[in-house]
Amino acid sequence: MNKLCLNLYFLLLSFLLSNPNWASENVEGYDPYNRPLQIQEIIEERFQDISSTEPYYRWAENGSEKYRIGGLDEHKLLKSIILGSPRQRIFYVLDLGGGDFQWGHSISKFLNEDHELAKHPFKVTMINTRGEQIYRSETNDSNKCTIYNFGAFKVENLKESLHKKGLFKNDETFDLIVSSWCLRHLTDPLGTLIQAYNLLGSKRVMLFDGFRFSLAFQDEKHDHDLTCPKLNCLMVKSLLDLKIPFLMHRYDQRRSMNQFIIQKSEENILHLPYTYDGFQDTGVSQTGMAQYYLKFRARNQENNMKDMLEKMSSFQIESCIQYDNILLYGDEGLFDFLEHTHAKDCKPLKLLR
Repeated sequence: MNKLCLNLYFLLLSFLLSNPNWASENVEGYDPYNRPLQIQEIIEERFQDISSTEPYYRWAENGSEKYRIGGLDEHKLLKSIILGSPRQRIFYVLDLGGGDFQWGHSISKFLNEDHELAKHPFKVTMINTRGEQIYRSETNDSNKCTIYNFGAFKVENLKESLHKKGLFKNDETFDLIVSSWCLRHLTDPLGTLIQAYNLLGSKRVMLFDGFRFSLAFQDEKHDHDLTCPKLNCLMVKSLLDLKIPFLMHRYDQRRSMNQFIIQKSEENILHLPYTYDGFQDTGVSQTGMAQYYLKFRARNQENNMKDMLEKMSSFQIESCIQYDNILLYGDEGLFDFLEHTHAKDCKPLKLLR
Protein backbone atom coordinates (compact mmCIF):
# COMPACT_ATOMS: atom_id res chain seq x y z
CA MET A 1 0.00 0.00 0.00
CA ASN A 2 2.83 2.38 0.95
CA LYS A 3 4.59 1.65 -2.32
CA LEU A 4 1.37 2.31 -4.27
CA CYS A 5 0.85 5.65 -2.47
CA LEU A 6 4.43 6.62 -3.21
CA ASN A 7 4.03 5.81 -6.91
CA LEU A 8 0.79 7.82 -7.05
CA TYR A 9 2.53 10.74 -5.36
CA PHE A 10 5.36 10.82 -7.93
CA LEU A 11 2.87 10.40 -10.78
CA LEU A 12 0.88 13.41 -9.54
CA LEU A 13 4.07 15.44 -9.04
CA SER A 14 5.20 14.67 -12.61
CA PHE A 15 1.82 15.79 -13.95
CA LEU A 16 1.93 19.08 -12.04
CA LEU A 17 5.46 19.88 -13.16
CA SER A 18 4.63 19.12 -16.79
CA ASN A 19 1.45 21.24 -16.89
CA PRO A 20 2.01 25.02 -16.54
CA ASN A 21 -1.70 25.68 -16.02
CA TRP A 22 -1.79 23.41 -12.93
CA ALA A 23 1.65 23.64 -11.43
CA SER A 24 2.02 26.12 -8.55
CA GLU A 25 -1.66 26.99 -8.90
CA ASN A 26 -3.08 29.00 -5.98
CA VAL A 27 0.11 28.94 -3.93
CA GLU A 28 -0.42 31.40 -1.06
CA GLY A 29 1.74 34.50 -1.33
CA TYR A 30 4.53 35.27 -3.76
CA ASP A 31 8.15 35.91 -2.87
CA PRO A 32 10.25 37.30 -5.78
CA TYR A 33 13.41 36.23 -3.91
CA ASN A 34 12.22 32.63 -3.70
CA ARG A 35 10.15 31.98 -6.80
CA PRO A 36 8.40 28.69 -7.63
CA LEU A 37 10.79 26.18 -9.18
CA GLN A 38 9.14 26.32 -12.60
CA ILE A 39 9.54 30.10 -12.78
CA GLN A 40 13.18 29.82 -11.77
CA GLU A 41 13.74 27.31 -14.55
CA ILE A 42 12.03 29.51 -17.17
CA ILE A 43 14.07 32.53 -16.06
CA GLU A 44 17.28 30.48 -16.20
CA GLU A 45 16.50 29.13 -19.67
CA ARG A 46 15.71 32.62 -20.93
CA PHE A 47 18.86 34.01 -19.33
CA GLN A 48 21.07 31.34 -20.90
CA ASP A 49 19.60 32.18 -24.31
CA ILE A 50 20.20 35.92 -23.98
CA SER A 51 23.56 35.79 -22.20
CA SER A 52 25.10 33.72 -24.99
CA THR A 53 24.61 36.42 -27.62
CA GLU A 54 25.31 40.05 -28.46
CA PRO A 55 22.31 42.41 -28.32
CA TYR A 56 22.26 44.16 -31.64
CA TYR A 57 19.93 41.95 -33.64
CA ARG A 58 17.38 41.44 -30.87
CA TRP A 59 15.91 44.74 -29.78
CA ALA A 60 14.06 47.67 -31.31
CA GLU A 61 15.70 49.88 -28.65
CA ASN A 62 19.29 49.31 -27.52
CA GLY A 63 20.09 52.07 -25.06
CA SER A 64 20.22 55.86 -25.30
CA GLU A 65 22.19 58.75 -23.84
CA LYS A 66 18.94 60.03 -22.32
CA TYR A 67 15.76 58.02 -21.84
CA ARG A 68 13.55 61.00 -20.84
CA ILE A 69 11.14 58.66 -19.05
CA GLY A 70 8.11 60.61 -17.86
CA GLY A 71 9.43 63.72 -19.58
CA LEU A 72 12.37 63.99 -17.18
CA ASP A 73 15.98 64.85 -17.86
CA GLU A 74 17.78 62.19 -15.84
CA HIS A 75 21.00 64.25 -15.75
CA LYS A 76 19.23 67.15 -14.04
CA LEU A 77 17.41 64.78 -11.72
CA LEU A 78 20.63 63.15 -10.53
CA LYS A 79 22.28 66.55 -10.15
CA SER A 80 19.42 67.71 -7.94
CA ILE A 81 19.68 64.55 -5.81
CA ILE A 82 23.41 65.15 -5.31
CA LEU A 83 23.08 68.86 -4.52
CA GLY A 84 20.16 68.13 -2.19
CA SER A 85 22.27 65.72 -0.12
CA PRO A 86 25.34 67.80 0.86
CA ARG A 87 26.43 65.38 3.62
CA GLN A 88 26.35 62.36 1.33
CA ARG A 89 29.61 61.57 -0.44
CA ILE A 90 28.86 58.31 -2.25
CA PHE A 91 25.90 57.88 -4.63
CA TYR A 92 24.71 54.77 -6.47
CA VAL A 93 22.91 54.71 -9.82
CA LEU A 94 21.59 51.64 -11.69
CA ASP A 95 20.52 51.12 -15.31
CA LEU A 96 18.56 47.88 -15.74
CA GLY A 97 18.93 46.71 -19.34
CA GLY A 98 21.31 49.41 -20.54
CA GLY A 99 21.81 48.29 -24.15
CA ASP A 100 25.26 49.52 -25.18
CA PHE A 101 25.55 51.47 -21.90
CA GLN A 102 25.18 54.89 -23.57
CA TRP A 103 23.07 56.21 -20.68
CA GLY A 104 25.58 55.37 -17.96
CA HIS A 105 28.49 56.80 -19.90
CA SER A 106 26.56 60.00 -20.64
CA ILE A 107 25.86 60.31 -16.89
CA SER A 108 29.58 60.01 -16.18
CA LYS A 109 30.43 62.62 -18.81
CA PHE A 110 27.83 65.02 -17.41
CA LEU A 111 29.03 64.62 -13.81
CA ASN A 112 32.64 65.30 -14.79
CA GLU A 113 31.87 68.34 -16.96
CA ASP A 114 29.21 70.17 -14.92
CA HIS A 115 30.78 73.30 -13.39
CA GLU A 116 28.42 73.51 -10.42
CA LEU A 117 28.96 69.88 -9.44
CA ALA A 118 32.74 70.37 -9.68
CA LYS A 119 32.59 72.40 -6.44
CA HIS A 120 31.18 69.48 -4.43
CA PRO A 121 33.05 66.45 -3.06
CA PHE A 122 31.19 63.31 -4.16
CA LYS A 123 31.57 60.15 -6.20
CA VAL A 124 28.90 58.26 -8.15
CA THR A 125 29.03 54.50 -8.65
CA MET A 126 27.26 53.91 -11.98
CA ILE A 127 26.18 50.30 -12.55
CA ASN A 128 25.22 49.45 -16.15
CA THR A 129 23.63 46.04 -16.70
CA ARG A 130 22.41 43.94 -19.58
CA GLY A 131 21.66 40.28 -20.18
CA GLU A 132 23.94 39.88 -23.19
CA GLN A 133 27.69 39.35 -23.06
CA ILE A 134 30.08 42.31 -23.28
CA TYR A 135 33.56 42.42 -24.75
CA ARG A 136 35.06 45.43 -23.02
CA SER A 137 36.49 46.48 -19.67
CA GLU A 138 33.98 46.09 -16.86
CA THR A 139 35.28 49.09 -14.90
CA ASN A 140 35.98 52.69 -15.90
CA ASP A 141 37.07 55.17 -13.22
CA SER A 142 37.03 58.97 -13.48
CA ASN A 143 37.07 61.92 -11.09
CA LYS A 144 33.35 62.00 -10.29
CA CYS A 145 32.16 58.58 -11.42
CA THR A 146 33.15 54.92 -11.34
CA ILE A 147 31.38 52.91 -14.04
CA TYR A 148 30.70 49.19 -13.85
CA ASN A 149 29.60 47.58 -17.13
CA PHE A 150 28.08 44.19 -16.43
CA GLY A 151 27.06 41.84 -19.23
CA ALA A 152 25.50 38.40 -18.76
CA PHE A 153 23.79 39.94 -15.74
CA LYS A 154 20.68 38.17 -14.45
CA VAL A 155 18.41 41.16 -13.80
CA GLU A 156 15.56 39.04 -12.46
CA ASN A 157 17.77 37.96 -9.52
CA LEU A 158 18.94 41.51 -8.92
CA LYS A 159 20.40 41.47 -5.42
CA GLU A 160 21.99 38.05 -5.90
CA SER A 161 23.60 39.20 -9.16
CA LEU A 162 24.99 42.33 -7.47
CA HIS A 163 26.40 40.17 -4.67
CA LYS A 164 28.16 37.96 -7.22
CA LYS A 165 29.89 41.09 -8.53
CA GLY A 166 31.04 41.96 -5.02
CA LEU A 167 28.57 44.85 -4.66
CA PHE A 168 25.75 45.74 -2.25
CA LYS A 169 26.77 43.24 0.40
CA ASN A 170 26.17 45.72 3.21
CA ASP A 171 23.44 48.35 3.54
CA GLU A 172 24.06 50.28 0.31
CA THR A 173 21.04 51.71 -1.50
CA PHE A 174 20.50 53.25 -4.91
CA ASP A 175 19.82 56.97 -5.35
CA LEU A 176 18.41 56.54 -8.87
CA ILE A 177 17.32 53.49 -10.88
CA VAL A 178 16.24 53.61 -14.53
CA SER A 179 14.94 50.89 -16.83
CA SER A 180 13.92 51.54 -20.41
CA TRP A 181 12.50 48.78 -22.64
CA CYS A 182 13.83 46.06 -20.35
CA LEU A 183 11.16 44.91 -17.87
CA ARG A 184 8.75 43.99 -20.68
CA HIS A 185 11.19 41.28 -21.80
CA LEU A 186 11.34 39.56 -18.41
CA THR A 187 9.37 36.57 -17.19
CA ASP A 188 8.71 38.16 -13.79
CA PRO A 189 8.95 41.94 -14.23
CA LEU A 190 6.69 42.66 -11.24
CA GLY A 191 8.93 40.65 -8.94
CA THR A 192 12.00 42.35 -10.43
CA LEU A 193 10.41 45.77 -9.86
CA ILE A 194 9.87 44.91 -6.19
CA GLN A 195 13.51 43.82 -5.87
CA ALA A 196 14.66 47.11 -7.41
CA TYR A 197 12.33 49.16 -5.19
CA ASN A 198 13.71 47.45 -2.08
CA LEU A 199 17.21 48.59 -3.08
CA LEU A 200 16.20 52.26 -3.32
CA GLY A 201 17.14 54.69 -0.58
CA SER A 202 14.47 56.69 1.21
CA LYS A 203 12.89 59.37 -1.02
CA ARG A 204 14.87 58.10 -4.02
CA VAL A 205 13.20 57.37 -7.36
CA MET A 206 12.99 54.79 -10.11
CA LEU A 207 11.96 55.47 -13.72
CA PHE A 208 10.64 52.64 -15.90
CA ASP A 209 8.07 51.68 -18.52
CA GLY A 210 5.16 49.25 -18.24
CA PHE A 211 5.23 45.49 -18.62
CA ARG A 212 2.99 42.46 -18.94
CA PHE A 213 1.38 40.34 -16.22
CA SER A 214 -2.13 39.17 -15.42
CA LEU A 215 -4.19 39.99 -12.35
CA ALA A 216 -7.65 38.76 -11.39
CA PHE A 217 -9.86 38.85 -8.33
CA GLN A 218 -10.72 35.64 -6.49
CA ASP A 219 -14.00 35.14 -8.36
CA GLU A 220 -12.76 36.19 -11.80
CA LYS A 221 -11.12 34.44 -14.72
CA HIS A 222 -7.87 35.77 -16.07
CA ASP A 223 -8.18 38.03 -19.12
CA HIS A 224 -5.79 36.74 -21.79
CA ASP A 225 -6.58 39.60 -24.17
CA LEU A 226 -4.01 41.89 -22.56
CA THR A 227 -4.04 45.00 -24.72
CA CYS A 228 -1.87 48.00 -23.82
CA PRO A 229 -4.78 49.95 -22.20
CA LYS A 230 -5.60 46.94 -20.00
CA LEU A 231 -1.95 46.46 -19.08
CA ASN A 232 -1.66 50.15 -18.19
CA CYS A 233 -4.67 49.69 -15.93
CA LEU A 234 -3.05 46.66 -14.28
CA MET A 235 0.11 48.69 -13.71
CA VAL A 236 -1.83 51.45 -11.96
CA LYS A 237 -3.77 48.99 -9.80
CA SER A 238 -0.62 47.17 -8.72
CA LEU A 239 1.14 50.42 -7.76
CA LEU A 240 -1.92 51.54 -5.79
CA ASP A 241 -2.13 48.18 -4.04
CA LEU A 242 1.59 48.32 -3.25
CA LYS A 243 1.02 51.82 -1.83
CA ILE A 244 3.93 53.25 -3.80
CA PRO A 245 3.91 56.99 -4.61
CA PHE A 246 3.90 57.07 -8.40
CA LEU A 247 3.34 59.20 -11.48
CA MET A 248 2.28 57.86 -14.88
CA HIS A 249 3.04 59.39 -18.26
CA ARG A 250 1.00 58.30 -21.26
CA TYR A 251 3.35 56.88 -23.87
CA ASP A 252 2.40 54.89 -26.93
CA GLN A 253 5.36 54.93 -29.31
CA ARG A 254 6.05 51.53 -30.90
CA ARG A 255 2.87 50.26 -29.17
CA SER A 256 4.60 50.78 -25.84
CA MET A 257 2.92 50.79 -22.45
CA ASN A 258 2.93 53.91 -20.29
CA GLN A 259 5.94 55.22 -18.40
CA PHE A 260 6.13 55.37 -14.61
CA ILE A 261 8.02 57.22 -11.91
CA ILE A 262 7.99 55.78 -8.38
CA GLN A 263 9.47 57.02 -5.15
CA LYS A 264 10.43 55.08 -2.05
CA SER A 265 8.56 56.74 0.76
CA GLU A 266 10.60 55.30 3.62
CA GLU A 267 13.11 52.56 4.47
CA ASN A 268 10.56 49.77 4.13
CA ILE A 269 10.70 46.36 2.47
CA LEU A 270 7.97 45.90 -0.11
CA HIS A 271 5.93 42.69 -0.30
CA LEU A 272 3.59 41.72 -3.11
CA PRO A 273 0.00 41.63 -1.77
CA TYR A 274 -1.14 39.05 -4.33
CA THR A 275 -1.43 35.30 -4.55
CA TYR A 276 0.63 33.57 -7.24
CA ASP A 277 -1.67 31.85 -9.72
CA GLY A 278 0.62 30.16 -12.25
CA PHE A 279 1.87 31.44 -15.59
CA GLN A 280 0.70 31.68 -19.16
CA ASP A 281 2.48 30.63 -22.33
CA THR A 282 1.81 33.30 -24.96
CA GLY A 283 2.75 31.00 -27.82
CA VAL A 284 5.15 33.70 -29.00
CA SER A 285 8.80 32.73 -29.11
CA GLN A 286 10.44 35.75 -30.77
CA THR A 287 13.83 36.53 -29.29
CA GLY A 288 12.72 40.01 -28.26
CA MET A 289 9.66 39.00 -26.23
CA ALA A 290 9.10 37.01 -23.07
CA GLN A 291 7.28 33.82 -23.97
CA TYR A 292 5.61 33.56 -20.57
CA TYR A 293 3.98 35.97 -18.17
CA LEU A 294 2.91 35.42 -14.57
CA LYS A 295 -0.63 35.40 -13.23
CA PHE A 296 -1.67 36.72 -9.83
CA ARG A 297 -4.85 37.04 -7.80
CA ALA A 298 -5.77 40.10 -5.76
CA ARG A 299 -6.93 39.39 -2.24
CA ASN A 300 -9.50 42.20 -2.11
CA GLN A 301 -11.73 44.25 -4.36
CA GLU A 302 -10.04 47.59 -3.70
CA ASN A 303 -9.29 49.70 -6.78
CA ASN A 304 -11.95 47.96 -8.87
CA MET A 305 -10.55 47.02 -12.29
CA LYS A 306 -13.60 48.04 -14.30
CA ASP A 307 -13.80 51.50 -12.72
CA MET A 308 -10.08 52.00 -13.11
CA LEU A 309 -10.16 51.01 -16.77
CA GLU A 310 -12.85 53.64 -17.38
CA LYS A 311 -10.80 56.28 -15.57
CA MET A 312 -7.71 55.30 -17.52
CA SER A 313 -9.60 55.56 -20.81
CA SER A 314 -10.80 59.07 -19.98
CA PHE A 315 -7.29 60.02 -18.93
CA GLN A 316 -5.85 58.80 -22.21
CA ILE A 317 -8.43 60.75 -24.23
CA GLU A 318 -7.72 63.95 -22.30
CA SER A 319 -3.97 63.50 -22.48
CA CYS A 320 -4.14 63.16 -26.25
CA ILE A 321 -5.30 66.77 -26.60
CA GLN A 322 -2.89 68.17 -24.00
CA TYR A 323 0.01 67.93 -26.43
CA ASP A 324 1.76 71.10 -25.24
CA ASN A 325 2.63 69.53 -21.89
CA ILE A 326 4.15 66.37 -20.51
CA LEU A 327 1.05 65.11 -18.69
CA LEU A 328 1.51 63.13 -15.51
CA TYR A 329 -1.14 61.32 -13.49
CA GLY A 330 -0.70 60.27 -9.88
CA ASP A 331 0.81 61.39 -6.59
CA GLU A 332 0.87 65.15 -5.96
CA GLY A 333 3.70 64.92 -3.45
CA LEU A 334 5.96 63.16 -5.94
CA PHE A 335 4.99 65.67 -8.62
CA ASP A 336 5.95 68.57 -6.31
CA PHE A 337 9.24 66.81 -5.52
CA LEU A 338 10.10 66.54 -9.21
CA GLU A 339 9.11 70.17 -9.85
CA HIS A 340 11.62 71.26 -7.21
CA THR A 341 14.39 69.18 -8.82
CA HIS A 342 14.04 71.15 -12.08
CA ALA A 343 14.45 67.81 -13.83
CA LYS A 344 11.79 68.43 -16.49
CA ASP A 345 12.90 68.12 -20.07
CA CYS A 346 11.98 70.49 -22.92
CA LYS A 347 8.20 70.46 -22.28
CA PRO A 348 6.63 71.53 -18.96
CA LEU A 349 5.32 68.90 -16.59
CA LYS A 350 1.62 69.04 -15.76
CA LEU A 351 -0.23 67.01 -13.16
CA LEU A 352 -3.63 65.77 -14.35
CA ARG A 353 -5.98 66.07 -11.36
